[in-house]
Amino acid sequence: MNSNTKTLFSYFSLILLLIFSIGLLSACRVNINEKKENWYSYSLPQGWSSKDGDKIYNEKSEYVGGLSVKTYPRKNEDGGLEFSHAKEQGEIISQEVLTEFNYLVYKVVLRQSSPDSNENTDQRVFEHYLFPVSEHNILIDIYFDSEKTAQADQLEVIKSVKLKLDTEKYQSYLAEIWASARQSRDGKLRYAIMSEDVREDFIKTLETVDGEVVWSIGTSSPWVVDYTIEKGENSAVIYYVYTDSTGAKYTTQENITFGMEGEKQVVTSTQSSDLQEVMDEVEREKNKES
Repeated sequence: MNSNTKTLFSYFSLILLLIFSIGLLSACRVNINEKKENWYSYSLPQGWSSKDGDKIYNEKSEYVGGLSVKTYPRKNEDGGLEFSHAKEQGEIISQEVLTEFNYLVYKVVLRQSSPDSNENTDQRVFEHYLFPVSEHNILIDIYFDSEKTAQADQLEVIKSVKLKLDTEKYQSYLAEIWASARQSRDGKLRYAIMSEDVREDFIKTLETVDGEVVWSIGTSSPWVVDYTIEKGENSAVIYYVYTDSTGAKYTTQENITFGMEGEKQVVTSTQSSDLQEVMDEVEREKNKES
């Protein structure tokens, strides 16, 4: 092998080494963590790691949060989900539904002892991001120490979450959330699972106070006491039963459809019967009987 050939071979080897190194660095930039029989996965910022039973550490190897899997929450009297474990862990500072993610996410801020310690240590503020997964009867809780993590890093992790879900079952779950939000009068819960077009129309129906959206929907009377759901192909029909102080019963119907918006399964259209017309019809029937 002459000197020119050796030089060319050396250059070629160096280029291959650089390509391999760049690819390796790129692959290591985000730490992918596959969890729970591939039901879900999430990624961490560069330099972070997950170990010791789903504890999360930053680039300085400081404990900054973790992930835990709990049983799917039960409903409260208003039809919403009750995160009883949060009350058991500490003092609830705030609780809200987040609307910018591919899945329904609740954020609960707690003042609590550090979850990485079995002792009753000093109280700290932790931000919990909760993913209810009814299909697997679990609640995924990803939490962060608010003093040790920036909001941008928290959101990077939460946005990276991917859930392995059956489309039909997930649509049934969305229909259940949609109906329960009518019962609990929680407009923001519905907003979280709407397409952008439906959101645009929905916002126009809501009141604002001092520039803030009032998320309460429906009426205080009559109120929803029950509902049933009939699931169709990419659609659902929901029947609501209302009552009031007189004990009268009113039944309305709502039709919703589902579709994909980017990577997110959402409600793409909705059409409801008019509650006031139903109430008027019930009143007319009463008058006929009397």
